[in-house]
Amino acid sequence: MSSITKRHVPTSQLLGEYLTFVPTPQQVDHFRADMRTLNPTLLRDTIREGVQVQALQQIPIQEQRQVIHRIYTRKVKEFSSIYRSCLRSRMPCGPCLPTTSRSALGAWTGGP
Repeated sequence: MSSITKRHVPTSQLLGEYLTFVPTPQQVDHFRADMRTLNPTLLRDTIREGVQVQALQQIPIQEQRQVIHRIYTRKVKEFSSIYRSCLRSRMPCGPCLPTTSRSALGAWTGGP
C-alpha cells in the first residue's frame, strides 16, 4: 500500500506569494472572506495558477483579486462539466465515485 503525503500550504501563505502589493485593511477583509466562503482546495489551486500567470504577465494591483476569481470560476465550471458527464454516463468515473473498493467497482461493471 503506497501512501501519498501532501504538504499543506496555508491559503494565506499562497496569497502572500501571489500578491505583488501590500493589501489595504479593506482588501485583507475581502481576501479573508474569500478564504472563508470558497472551497479551500480549489482556492489554493487557483492561487498557485495565479502565481504562474503573474510570472508571465504583470497584473495591475486592482485586478489581482479579479484574476483569482476568474481562475476559480473556470475551475468550478471544469469540475461541474466532469460531474455532469459522469452523471450522464452509465459507468461512474473517478470523481463521482464515493470511496469505493475495486470489488465494488467490479460489481458495478460486472468485472472482478
